[in-house]
Amino acid sequence: ECSRSHDVALYKGERFVFEDVALLLYQSGFVIDAIKANDDHGQLCGPTSRLRDANELSIWYRRP
Repeated sequence: ECSRSHDVALYKGERFVFEDVALLLYQSGFVIDAIKANDDHGQLCGPTSRLRDANELSIWYRRP
């Protein structure tokens, strides 16, 4: 779980955002299977929520 933006951190002292995490996973040989939005501008995700609208993201990954 990570945020999309440094401007809206999920955790105190958070240093890494989605872009950092995705790059590190790729460089470490992992494959991202799914990315799920956990919020919709601070609201719970609903059926019409879009990934681009969310700041809180969950990343599912695996090593092939």
